Amino acid sequence: MINIHKRYLIAILLILVIVTGCNSKTDSNDSITSIRLDCLQPIKDELCESKYFENAQSIKIFEEAINNAIKMKGELNYIAEYNLTVTFANNTTKDYHLSLGSDRTMNGLLVDQSDTSQGYEIPMKYANHLRDLLKK
Repeated sequence: MINIHKRYLIAILLILVIVTGCNSKTDSNDSITSIRLDCLQPIKDELCESKYFENAQSIKIFEEAINNAIKMKGELNYIAEYNLTVTFANNTTKDYHLSLGSDRTMNGLLVDQSDTSQGYEIPMKYANHLRDLLKK
């Protein structure tokens, strides 16, 4: 009887490990081939431009920001600055709203467009990397 319970417990733990391991914001099994930003709201006193990135260094900056974003609690009240479209090698896409602002002491905001009630906070370090990339 105890062996059966142990087997069920082990099976449940394995399923949890698999499910939580596959819950990344970007799919690590499929590489990103491009990033497209479509400007929605200009940052105060700055030009807002739509941009397209295909080079590995720029893609890595976006991927780090997305993967290090922290799930936020509570309801969102935000204005998206950009539509962010991530394109993967298998030609699938993932759409986000991205808000960075110009204040380098502030975190960024990432919102998956498939669930706009849930936001992810981009730590200041990664938000500043994105701000620097967008100014180039």
